[in-house]
Amino acid sequence: MPQEDPGRPLALVLSHFSAQARGRLLQLLPETVRDRVANAIDEASGLLPSDMSFVELVLNTDLERLARDQGEGGVQDLLVEVVPLQVCDLMGFVLLHATTQQAGEVFLRFPPALQGEVLQRVCAQNWAALHRRLGRGELEFLTTFEAWWNREGQVASPEFAAEMLRHIPSQAAIRRLLTDLDRLDPEAAACIQRILYRFEDLVRLSDREFQDVFFGTDPWDLALALREASSGLRRRVLANISERRQQYLIEDEVTLEDLDEEEVEVVQRRILEKARVLFETGKISTYMGSIEGTQELSDEKEEEHSDEQQRACRTKVSPSKRNLRPIFVGVSVFVVTVLVAIRLLDLRFASPRESSRKGRGSFFADSNVQRNRMQK
Repeated sequence: MPQEDPGRPLALVLSHFSAQARGRLLQLLPETVRDRVANAIDEASGLLPSDMSFVELVLNTDLERLARDQGEGGVQDLLVEVVPLQVCDLMGFVLLHATTQQAGEVFLRFPPALQGEVLQRVCAQNWAALHRRLGRGELEFLTTFEAWWNREGQVASPEFAAEMLRHIPSQAAIRRLLTDLDRLDPEAAACIQRILYRFEDLVRLSDREFQDVFFGTDPWDLALALREASSGLRRRVLANISERRQQYLIEDEVTLEDLDEEEVEVVQRRILEKARVLFETGKISTYMGSIEGTQELSDEKEEEHSDEQQRACRTKVSPSKRNLRPIFVGVSVFVVTVLVAIRLLDLRFASPRESSRKGRGSFFADSNVQRNRMQK
């Protein structure tokens, strides 16, 4: 059975894209096949289902699904474990053979319903697994399609996806893309979040936003978070907290020598998550990688996980190394109060007792004198 030429199926896909998207994608194809695909676009756009090959029917079905999803205004979850070859598979493969800048420039020109799926492919696609799930005709098509490139593409990874998103200037677009990806693959979305938006990025906040984010942060947590922070971020924090908290911070930092980097990251992620929630609730305007609709710090399970990590973090520090100032102050006040109370009680009951003793002594003395006189 002769292998199908990928030119017309790919042209069928491109015929459903905008002119700008078609032009940029054609530039990413190898020169040897670029003209062939471009010349086949007009023919492919007029194909009837009866004239389509098996692979073209598969791709056309996926294009129809994307059109429905876009009309319904959201990303539709795929509730099947095995799916046929999809348009996002081809587009992800093309982008992984481009630079991250080229990929970022063409990405937003994809149909909106396709963007989240392509982002998932360049972030976490397992191409070996893709080959195993395809039927014979699709696999032969994909094998020929991959053979067009005489070089290896980049490996799908969160790092590639994050670098591609760095070339998208619109923070609103990145928020929408991360939200779409979170619905498809929450783990992939979380990986990109951690790469794109780090604790150090909090330095971009205004002074008022800084105060909102760090308000209520436990002094010990603040010392942990700043243990590996840059000098620039540290200066911003010190400039936006009171002198008393500054002193507490300096004293607490002395006790942090034995803590692991993972323990520091737990606290930093929690502070960063608070900044994302504040953005979603309209309290700050600087975007820090939040997912649309996030109205609380985390779901119940993640919150419990963070609490456990925090408790583990604190218990690893010897009590002798913790800042015991509040305990000493409390004990001292208690002892002083008890001593003062005892002294007051002594003064209150001592005077009547002494006077009564003195009175009894006088009485007995007078009685003895009188008895002596009577004897005489």
